[in-house]
Amino acid sequence: MNFYECRKDIRKHLSDNDMRFLENLARATRKYHPEDIHSRIGYEVLGPALLGYSSWLHSEAVKAGAEMIVFLSREGNLLKRAYDQLFVEDNIKTVYINVSRISLCRASVLYTKNLDDILHLFTNMINSRKKVREVFEMLGIPEYADEYHASDINISEITDRQELYDFIIRKGTAYFYNQNMLLKKYLADKGLTGGSVILSDIGYAGTMQSLLSNIIPYVRTTGYYVISSDYSRYKHNLMFRQPEIYGYWNRDKRSWKETAYYFSQMTSFFETLFLSAEGSTLEYVEHTNRGGGC
Repeated sequence: MNFYECRKDIRKHLSDNDMRFLENLARATRKYHPEDIHSRIGYEVLGPALLGYSSWLHSEAVKAGAEMIVFLSREGNLLKRAYDQLFVEDNIKTVYINVSRISLCRASVLYTKNLDDILHLFTNMINSRKKVREVFEMLGIPEYADEYHASDINISEITDRQELYDFIIRKGTAYFYNQNMLLKKYLADKGLTGGSVILSDIGYAGTMQSLLSNIIPYVRTTGYYVISSDYSRYKHNLMFRQPEIYGYWNRDKRSWKETAYYFSQMTSFFETLFLSAEGSTLEYVEHTNRGGGC
């Protein structure tokens, strides 16, 4: 899918005046910066995407009576900046939180019951070809790998899976508990102490939203993403609660198959357009006179 097809998908969410303005802006950009691909991407791809998504998000938040929109790092950095500029006098509070799949997974290990739960929790990050030593690194407790008698074999070759799970929990409980508590403190500092909030991110299946729902079940979350995938593909993974999610580009299962599916084939490129340079959140640490930080 090229840039112009992306623009066509966006068009249906913008008014005719918006589109005329953007098209004139794009023509002016090509005239004065014919070789500047970065400007073209900004005016012809990111600009319309951010304008359309932010307008839709605001409309949905108003209809839902939302008091807070929480933007998830790292893609949420640009989404929040665009939203805040467009709705300066808005009564809806906007917050940016530093979370990542790996930081939320490490804070969720305490909720597992066996090794398969851990592998499901870290889906796409830990697979059967990973060595046990790499699993310890992914969990955030690499210092204990040498203490396990079979740390250099693949996870699929482990015969006593319960023994490995018991070892991980015994050695890592203090760290996992600490991550869980510090994350809750950090989220509380950001205002996530109860009620309902809207989550904003690129998408897709709401995995981080599900993890957050497990960690802070007293906060009801609804995800409004740029793209939302068909969550039913993940329903076999019982570690994740099925989240309530909506997508800007695709509003239902039919449009997922017709539109958003194509984005799933180019997610790395698409996410790169929105990425912040701040890096991924790996864990949370205690700061003096503050709650959890990262």
